[in-house]
Amino acid sequence: YTIGAEGDLNLFGKPAPWNIYGQFGQAKLREQLRDIMHLQRTANAVNAVFAAAGNPGGYAPGTIVCAINVDANTANDDRSCVPLNRLGLGVASAAAIDYVLDDPYRDETLKQYVAGVNLSTTPFATWAGDVSIAVGAEYRRESIKGFVPVQFQPLITSTTTPTGVVNLTTNQWSVGNYLPSNGKYNVKEAYLEAVAPLGLGIELNGAARVTDYSSSGTVTTWKVGATWQLTEDVRFRVTRSRDIRAPNLADLYAAGSSNSDAVSNPGGAGGTLNGITYTGTGISYSATVTGNPNLTPEKADTWNIGAVFTPTFIPGLSVSADYFRINIKDAIGSLSAQEIVNRCFLGNADFCAAIRADPASPTTRILIRSQPFNFASQLVRGFDFDASYRLPIADTGALTLRGLATYYLDNVTNQGIPNTLIFDTVGVNGGQGGTPKWIFRASA
Repeated sequence: YTIGAEGDLNLFGKPAPWNIYGQFGQAKLREQLRDIMHLQRTANAVNAVFAAAGNPGGYAPGTIVCAINVDANTANDDRSCVPLNRLGLGVASAAAIDYVLDDPYRDETLKQYVAGVNLSTTPFATWAGDVSIAVGAEYRRESIKGFVPVQFQPLITSTTTPTGVVNLTTNQWSVGNYLPSNGKYNVKEAYLEAVAPLGLGIELNGAARVTDYSSSGTVTTWKVGATWQLTEDVRFRVTRSRDIRAPNLADLYAAGSSNSDAVSNPGGAGGTLNGITYTGTGISYSATVTGNPNLTPEKADTWNIGAVFTPTFIPGLSVSADYFRINIKDAIGSLSAQEIVNRCFLGNADFCAAIRADPASPTTRILIRSQPFNFASQLVRGFDFDASYRLPIADTGALTLRGLATYYLDNVTNQGIPNTLIFDTVGVNGGQGGTPKWIFRASA
């Protein structure tokens, strides 16, 4: 829902259009898996036996039943358990399949509130023409609220260790194990933009914006640029800016899900993590994928330099080429369990804080909090090309052809960790994730 108003003022003897608006948006999401195996029920169902005479469950002798219902331990009984035959086609009963399979899901509601006001005017002029100014402010509030039925969540139990109470996560399902995401933040910001003609076809433009995030503090962004209309056919442009990307709801508050697997011990058998020596060349783990409320905004220093060619002797043709250089600091990204372990082994405290020993098996198993981190830096360089041609057709239409291409020179990530590789993903297939040397798009 959006509501707004607009109008005109008279400032400095010049028109000053303004607008004000408010907006509310909501999305209700369901993330659902189908026919997912419950680990304990599957174990119960495949552990089938012939009931003996006089069995505790009262089953007829010779009946195929779940062993948990006829053993001496009555505490583990599950009368809904149906024996499951997994050997062969069409031999598993519908009741057994219904017992071991279900459809885990997670519901999430995202809400956004926005209010803003904007004003533009031309308060004065230079020797070359009017100076245009725009100012404005905006408030934004975003929230996420999640719900997962208890039976579809991983089991979370607490145990007391010498260092305090530790929560242990046990997966109930082969995949999924959803957790509800809950969190919110608000943003307050104000901006100023200006364009000033300097003569000889040159225009100077600039902007500044101050933004306060309730989740990660205050940041200032800015840009300074210029355009030069050398001739009617050729225009040059350059921009230098400081840009940011603040962590979003998923980055900050995703409760995510759980998974279990194993990682290689980076120190080999006897390698040490967080002061604990692990005996094997591999370490089993249970990971909970979550957001990270301690993230700070990414910051980027950006250059764009380019030219636009619109030849008057070929009406409808426009061609542009731009060089870009983006240097990101504190880049936000996620790592695999293996990468988190490797970086902890190399002594990075941020990654070691995401790992702890499983109190039940302290030398063979770890618990990992898999979450986004602020990495050290990332440098991306390349060229953008854009060409379009518009050909009128008869009196009522036109054919527009457009092609865009990007050529990457570098996409270099430096994790800022001693003795680790600084890798460039341009032209790489697989591994750290590749960046194509060329990307093409075309439309007609």
